[in-house]
Amino acid sequence: MSEDASRLSPGTVLAGKYRVERVLGQGGMGAVYEAVRLDLDRRVAVKLLDQAASAPSEALAATEREARAAAKLAHPHIVQVIDFHRGDDGEMPFFVMELLEGESLDARLRRQGTVDPGTAAPSWCRCCPRWPPHTRTTSCIAT
Repeated sequence: MSEDASRLSPGTVLAGKYRVERVLGQGGMGAVYEAVRLDLDRRVAVKLLDQAASAPSEALAATEREARAAAKLAHPHIVQVIDFHRGDDGEMPFFVMELLEGESLDARLRRQGTVDPGTAAPSWCRCCPRWPPHTRTTSCIAT
């Protein structure tokens, strides 16, 4: 695949099973797309990293570590990783996550300007104390 992670067009099919629908978000390291798993007609999120093209072995190792670490976590406040594609077929490596509905923090901040601590704290407290203890030692950075 010659395109970098932030330039996939709607309709692009990844690994023969995920059709890209739209960009959900972009960062300095890559992009996350809404896609459809064709055989199951299931909406998913697909994360690709731009670094994969410039430093394949390092990027693949980092992407695989992130996917494996995230796949081990099971919690209502943590998105589930459901597939990983190494990119051995010449495509960029990517992993697939459940697609969550709702407003992003970025969109909320643009809409409101700030998030009141009294609103944010209950959400934070609901999820953080219940995270499995091993999440505190799992090294994983998301874009």
